Amino acid sequence: MMKPETLNTSSKRKASPPRCAALFSAGNLPVLAFFLTLLAVGLAVYKDYGLTWDDLAQIEIGELNFKYAFQGDPTLFALKNRYYGPLFEMFLYAVTRGLPDRQLFLPRHLLTFASVYAGVAALYFLAKKITGSWLAGLLASVLLVTTPFIFAHAFYNSKDIPFLTAFIVAAWTLMRSLDVPACRNTVLHALASAAVIALRAPGILIFGLTLGLFGLHFLLQPGTEGRRGWLVQGVFYALLTAGLALLFWPVLWHDPVGGFIQAMRQMGKFPWEGGTVLYRGQFVEAAALPWHYIPVWMLITIPLPYLALAAIGGIKAGFSFLFRPGSILAPDKRNFLILTAWLVIPILTVIVLRSVLYDGWRQMFFVYPPVVIFAALGVKALFSIRIPQIRPVWARGAAGVLLAAALFKPLLFMAQNHPHENVYFNRLGGEDMARVKRHYELDYWGLSYKQGLEYLLAYDDSETIPIYVFNRPGRINAQILPEEQRKRLAYMDKPEEATYFLTNYRWHPQPYDYSDEIYAIRVGNASIFSIFRLRP
Repeated sequence: MMKPETLNTSSKRKASPPRCAALFSAGNLPVLAFFLTLLAVGLAVYKDYGLTWDDLAQIEIGELNFKYAFQGDPTLFALKNRYYGPLFEMFLYAVTRGLPDRQLFLPRHLLTFASVYAGVAALYFLAKKITGSWLAGLLASVLLVTTPFIFAHAFYNSKDIPFLTAFIVAAWTLMRSLDVPACRNTVLHALASAAVIALRAPGILIFGLTLGLFGLHFLLQPGTEGRRGWLVQGVFYALLTAGLALLFWPVLWHDPVGGFIQAMRQMGKFPWEGGTVLYRGQFVEAAALPWHYIPVWMLITIPLPYLALAAIGGIKAGFSFLFRPGSILAPDKRNFLILTAWLVIPILTVIVLRSVLYDGWRQMFFVYPPVVIFAALGVKALFSIRIPQIRPVWARGAAGVLLAAALFKPLLFMAQNHPHENVYFNRLGGEDMARVKRHYELDYWGLSYKQGLEYLLAYDDSETIPIYVFNRPGRINAQILPEEQRKRLAYMDKPEEATYFLTNYRWHPQPYDYSDEIYAIRVGNASIFSIFRLRP
């Protein structure tokens, strides 16, 4: 017979607050304020950014994949970049097709920002789950968007930013499927995993990581029934992920295995014949970059306080993993394994395989979320310190002041140098920006041409303005200008034929000999863009 008190438990429970009231609870208000502020900032600034060297190529990837998938057009198979993950580009093309240039590029910027906005939201829930604290989850999100390099790319990098977001979502769904191995969670994780793979071939990491963790549960699970459950879940996940990834990636439809192998080869050794990058003051072939290229770029472009906090949080979590009693499958230990593998394996793979990566570490942005989560754990560790001679409230206050100071300098740089947050370097990159410029590329993607062209069109009211641009982004950025302004620009093939010379200093860290500089964009004491008048 059921015990009497069991019958009355529902009457003894505290009444739950209405959902609307819970939404505006003290814990949620700062989170809502942050996301509303981020949304307002994004909507206010997305039109400020220029076009990159790769924008037209990315549009072509989306267009040809879309036409092959929905119209059967085989032109895709003649494309050099046909194996590049097309999922987000297909989405962008579907939304913007038929629009004229300026109306095409601005929605692309807005939708790219929307993708990172979703990623920041997913990061909040992921970090909250790992740290057990909504404040730490919020802090991880704040650290991500106040990293100047990431913030700038969030508006124009339709390659690496959606991949970053998708990986965050996949990590979150992975933890959910491990916590509650239900069919719906496995389906959601397979969907997220397939999206990651169809965005960039290296997304196969999440597939391997998932199967590895399912395998650990299979090996360590007591009882035959439990092992059988994990085996079934692993097989179901593998088959569903493979099928969805194939569905999302049209070029693989005719040869799934061979096409994916080609995609992995191309991503590992992406062709850039004769391409060179400025690295540590020397021009180095992109195909022969030293093993430390990616680690160094991360060290010099992530704010130093964030790195210090991540080191504290990572060390503390590592000690807990090694010395705290409990199974390796306990959530805190398992989550440490996931974060560590997420951060370390891709970097080691690039180093061991000598993959061709260039233009900084943008191709590796997806390994940054573990850094900010470890940093949030580091802040949590600092706030938990108890010093007998100091009252806890004073110790927490001091930690809060240090945290505010850590955020201040990156935010100040972003405010002072908008929309050129992409040229942020910390002190490890050089004592000032002039020294940094001699050692590393600054505006390598040529976004500053947008501001330069806008200035020149306002400065010179001639009906036709003959200009010579140093590289291709100088022509591409004209397409984001109003058509009536764009028509006034006459691009010359030789500087002798032009009235003005525009340059973003790529492959040219030294000053030019031209004396009549009418406009410059400066970050610190370095020019990242200049316009020189060549003749009256």
